[in-house]
Amino acid sequence: MTSANAALRAAVHDALAADSGLHALLGGKRVYDEPPRGALLPYVSIGEARVTDSSVDEGPTQEHQITLHARSRQGGQSEAHAIAGAVLQALDDAPLTLTAHRLVNFRFAVADIRRESDGRTYHAQVRFRPWAPFIDYSTDFPAIFGFSPAPSARCGRFSFVACTGNSSCAASRASRARSADRV
Repeated sequence: MTSANAALRAAVHDALAADSGLHALLGGKRVYDEPPRGALLPYVSIGEARVTDSSVDEGPTQEHQITLHARSRQGGQSEAHAIAGAVLQALDDAPLTLTAHRLVNFRFAVADIRRESDGRTYHAQVRFRPWAPFIDYSTDFPAIFGFSPAPSARCGRFSFVACTGNSSCAASRASRARSADRV
């Protein structure tokens, strides 16, 4: 995986670990990257990650998918639904800060809640689709490139352009300006 993925997982963990509403539902700070053996239920763990190239003409980017798991045994599906809702509320479009990377958005994608094969445990999976530039950033985007990202009409998200002062920079800026006018 990429260093952006590690930074994303850390930011997600920090956001969930700081959410008092989630702690109330879990009975404490039971948010794990990897749950310890015999972890008390309910808890939330940060699960699978997927990184795909979503580069556009304007520059390289990555789309990440991250799945959070909530496991519960109390109150049937209702506790699992409540925990999934708290995770969604804490993270959907949250202003997460990633070390050395820039996160464009962090959006909810899908949630599934099912009973596990033991017949007692409910498992909620909540998947998010963060979208981040491929390039590492140590300072704010406008400070590096001299402009802010513009919405892209083509993909409905934000596009990043890594201009290095060559002639394609002006063309890229003009293209982004036209795209922004269409949104």
